[in-house]
Amino acid sequence: MKYIYGWTILFLLVPLAVLAQETTDPGMPSLYVPEPSYQFDTVVSGHDVVHDYLLQNRGTAPLKISRVKTA
Repeated sequence: MKYIYGWTILFLLVPLAVLAQETTDPGMPSLYVPEPSYQFDTVVSGHDVVHDYLLQNRGTAPLKISRVKTA
């Protein structure tokens, strides 16, 4: 008889515990930079040089960039 109670608990409580878990997974951000470095041509003094870097978030959560620095 106690085996019946054990199996009953196993088959009733385990599925309920799984269903009770939070189903919203916030995920993780994942930064992807297709071109992580760029070699500038010769730069004339006093002229501005510009290069746009593409940043992609391939994760499922928002990506927050809090700081950027040059190498």
